[in-house]
Amino acid sequence: MMVALAMTLGWAVASASAAAPSPATVETTSRAFADGVEAFETKDYPAAVGHFSDANRLIPHPNTMINMALALREAGDVSGAWWVLQRAAGLFLDDPAQVDAIAAARRDLEDVLFILEVRVQADRRVCVAQVELPGDTPGSFT
Repeated sequence: MMVALAMTLGWAVASASAAAPSPATVETTSRAFADGVEAFETKDYPAAVGHFSDANRLIPHPNTMINMALALREAGDVSGAWWVLQRAAGLFLDDPAQVDAIAAARRDLEDVLFILEVRVQADRRVCVAQVELPGDTPGSFT
């Protein structure tokens, strides 16, 4: 599988409605992002996830979230990668290029991820192959 990390950062445009981040926050975020890229390139995927997560916590950005998803996939957490991309898809709706990049990353997961949507009444149990699905709230299963 070929993986291409999103390498460009545009912290100033990450969120038009948010106040501009301080120079110190931008520097810390850029360092965390760069550390994530370095960890990914050395195949230390759990460290890459941590670094991208740190960067995204400071300044959310679609490229950071895409990279976090790529690192999660390489670390073997395909469902975690999917959920990161789901969150990204809901956060960055105003930039068509980012929407397309996120959609492409989600399509790349379709060959290794099966999604089953089940709708039941909130007071019912759900079992797959005779195994009850866990859920932390009624009607919510993972």
